Amino acid sequence: MLRFHSFDSDMGFSNATNIPITPASNITNITFSFNSNNLSFGSYTLNTRSLDANGKWSITKVDKFTYDQMKLFMQVFYTNNSMMQPVLFNQIASNDLGILDTLTVELHNPTSPYAVKETVKGILQTNGLLRLNFISGAGSYYIAVRGINLVETWSKTPISMGANNTTLDFSTAATKAFGNNQLQVQSGIWALYNGDINQNGTIENSDFSLWESDANSFKSGFLVTDLNGDGSIENFDFSIWELNSDNFISEMKP
Repeated sequence: MLRFHSFDSDMGFSNATNIPITPASNITNITFSFNSNNLSFGSYTLNTRSLDANGKWSITKVDKFTYDQMKLFMQVFYTNNSMMQPVLFNQIASNDLGILDTLTVELHNPTSPYAVKETVKGILQTNGLLRLNFISGAGSYYIAVRGINLVETWSKTPISMGANNTTLDFSTAATKAFGNNQLQVQSGIWALYNGDINQNGTIENSDFSLWESDANSFKSGFLVTDLNGDGSIENFDFSIWELNSDNFISEMKP
């Protein structure tokens, strides 16, 4: 038996939440999930212990993590009034009208060569909020965001993780991104670029070739070539690629 005991303080053997696991002689590689939605943003410790077949408890394992929130918008999915399209719903990949897509977020060390410290995934909501759990603990890191056809975007500077508020809000200014690598989509609102279909860091002819193949095959659904998120591969997707390609949009990082 594995028991999740508490955040921050150990509440004792009898006050715990059971976590079902398969009994084994070695449980060192067990993973489990927990709901952090009711936590305030900040830094925490997670306390767990296991019970063996003889009724003896292990020592308490203490893991540190941070619960952080980011805010960002994506160029073509933005509609109005700080909202985006429910892309996965449009692509018949989800019934949830409140979510857009899964993004990958990396923490990079603040000094050269800016190695990756941790990589996590989170679901971007249509209101631009993205909630994430990191196990690296409090500290300052560059934040890099990647998505299905998103141009990889880095924070302007290293960001302090584990703060008691939104860790990083890309949407308030182009300068929140390294190299000012964002587009203004509404007065006072900025968004990350779409169009890097093959994720090589720049929007160019190889991305067009992938779009053209799917367009000529009349494909639809959950596809990386659906740049505007409406579920179809058509000319509007091409116009997005063309605009960003003509402007030589590419990733920028330290």
